[in-house]
Amino acid sequence: MSLSRFISIVLHPIFIPLIGVYICVKIAPEIFTIIDDLLPVLYLNVFFYTVFFPTITVVLLLKLGVISSLEMNDYKERFLPLCINFICVLFCFLSFKKLVFLNSFLSLFFLGIILTLFMALIISRFWKISLHMLGVGGLLGMMINLNLLTNKGYYMVPACLFVCGIVAFARLKEGAHTSMQIYLGFLVGFVSQLSMYRFILW
Repeated sequence: MSLSRFISIVLHPIFIPLIGVYICVKIAPEIFTIIDDLLPVLYLNVFFYTVFFPTITVVLLLKLGVISSLEMNDYKERFLPLCINFICVLFCFLSFKKLVFLNSFLSLFFLGIILTLFMALIISRFWKISLHMLGVGGLLGMMINLNLLTNKGYYMVPACLFVCGIVAFARLKEGAHTSMQIYLGFLVGFVSQLSMYRFILW
């Protein structure tokens, strides 16, 4: 397996919500009104809604012949999987209220993801966009918001920027996207998350 392929798998956009929640809890636990014993429940909740269910449905779509490959190189194949992912993330967001995990930052992080997926749905009707860059761009935007809100985790901002760079390199190396698709994916994810800071201030 090539390095670019390994990076593309490890930093797949499907893992970004779970990574983001983990980083938030570790860097700024004081913004969460949750006891440590319930943290595994939070992680499992995010895992099932944003990783497990979307993965199962994509594999099922592949078996049914709805998509030709897991990579979905044809942008026209991405619409239905993105719809399913959108619904899963929406249910994950709504589940926070029942689990009493909801705080303004975590909820707005997921609203940012929902906005990102909505934009991806629109764009994917007409053009291919880098979903990997959507994910890491959103992660960078979330880290900037967290730093502005808590003045913590400043070291994670350049780290996330570095991650964005290596993911962009990997996707270009794999021949999965053009430079414009990489840039657009990053901008949509980054701006969608960064725009949530305005609502945090409210």
